Amino acid sequence: MKLQVFLGFCCIFLLQNNHGATGQTYPYGGGGGIKTQSSGVKTNLGFGAQRYNPNYNQNYNPNYNPNLNSRSTVYGRSDTREVYNLRAEDVRTLRNALEAPEPDAKAIIHVLAHRSNLERVDIANLYENIHKQPLVKDLGSKLTGWFKELIIALMMQPTQFYVKQLYDAVNGAGTDEDALIDILCSLNNDEIRRIRKLYEHVYGGTLESHIRQDTSGDFRNLMIALVGAERDETDFVDISQARVNAQKLLDAGKLKWGTDEPIFLSILTQTNYKQLRQISIEYEKLAGHTLESAITDEFSGTLRQGLLGILRIAQGLPVFFAERLHASMEGSGTNNKQLIRLVVSRSEIDIDLIKAYYKTAYKISLEDAIIDDTSGDFKECLLAIVGGNLFQQTLKF
Repeated sequence: MKLQVFLGFCCIFLLQNNHGATGQTYPYGGGGGIKTQSSGVKTNLGFGAQRYNPNYNQNYNPNYNPNLNSRSTVYGRSDTREVYNLRAEDVRTLRNALEAPEPDAKAIIHVLAHRSNLERVDIANLYENIHKQPLVKDLGSKLTGWFKELIIALMMQPTQFYVKQLYDAVNGAGTDEDALIDILCSLNNDEIRRIRKLYEHVYGGTLESHIRQDTSGDFRNLMIALVGAERDETDFVDISQARVNAQKLLDAGKLKWGTDEPIFLSILTQTNYKQLRQISIEYEKLAGHTLESAITDEFSGTLRQGLLGILRIAQGLPVFFAERLHASMEGSGTNNKQLIRLVVSRSEIDIDLIKAYYKTAYKISLEDAIIDDTSGDFKECLLAIVGGNLFQQTLKF
């Protein structure tokens, strides 16, 4: 119990001092790029790469050396032959797993769930060089169900993954508001601009236009404001201005018949996160209740989720993602698509902080929650990603 409380305090301290809204990265696996509709040319706009995880079980690769640089000589980088041999061993393991009468899920998980972004890129490229067939295509043809979806997500580079997720969210039957909230609320300005650029390059239309067509009302206005990427990203805190904005929010909500939504949207989508924390403090002093409770009372549905999500991010990204993970597994049924998105996207950034906050907030470990709500190879792969303690660092892209 003492250890749990200590971890909780450490988590909160780190969240408040490293909210991570700027300069974060999204190290997924990759390989192969996206073919654009206009040119058919593959384009890779990855967010960076990570290193080996030194802590995983090495049954499939007895030559594994965590101290080696992860880049491979085959792609023109000045690295060691040993690393190339390790990538080749990974390719052999995957090929054997896929050629078995029944795909060897354990071997596939062992390799892909314990490799980082750049490593999976190199594995995919080397696999295609040797076998003249994209690894993603072979995985997609052999695997099934949510396990297949999780593995394919791991193989995508981060910009590819987000662009595909956003496209799927606003095209086809219905709208995936959870995807819009998870992605657009949590990215910084530069990341959103890069995704906008790739989205238009791949799909021929702008992300903003597709959101406008598929959403409505104030939720649409919130998403459009976030896609605009106009948030102040300084750390400057102006207490007097925080009081002014707190009063504006009070006047636009609790003190008004109805709610002046544009005031809330403007302040919450354009203000830097440290200033938002100060506004929340000043609001509670003025109103006698929290800004969070005011939003809960004044708004509903996905708009409320989005606005509350922004307040959570002001506390720290791990707070936001822990709550989103909990929501994906809460109640009857599991939102597996959201669970995949959240686990894969944070696996090499802040998953340990998320796990610490999750256990403090919900009195159950994230691993145990996954065990309770999933099954089979899908469960085992999620646990490998979440429990792998992959080397985490912040890389600008």
